[in-house]
Amino acid sequence: MRKVSYVYLHVIEGKIVWVGKGKNGRIYDSKRIDPNHEELILRLQEAGDFSYARMHTAGLSDKEAVELEKVLIKDLKPIFNRHTYDKKKVRVYPDLTPKEAIALGSINAVKSPKTGKRGKGKKLL
Repeated sequence: MRKVSYVYLHVIEGKIVWVGKGKNGRIYDSKRIDPNHEELILRLQEAGDFSYARMHTAGLSDKEAVELEKVLIKDLKPIFNRHTYDKKKVRVYPDLTPKEAIALGSINAVKSPKTGKRGKGKKLL
């Protein structure tokens, strides 16, 4: 098995905000589940600043990278990895009940983390 995977960090202002695994340049990929993370990465890249990306460990098998990523996310709890360690469901209008949020149309504002498309969003409520 070729060991081409790695675990990387996104560090902003001295704080680890993302732990990820990848290969073939994933460390700099700006496509992110969290739109705030994506916007931040795009702004930095447009300014020519790629110093946010730090290699943690290279030369891993995919399985080793997955395991190390899990451990680091669990220990560090980076803000943009919340979907992987926070079991609470995210709601668009957190002060409202799910029924009230649906009535206000929040389900139309939810993007699926899996497909990136806007949809019913009922799974997030």
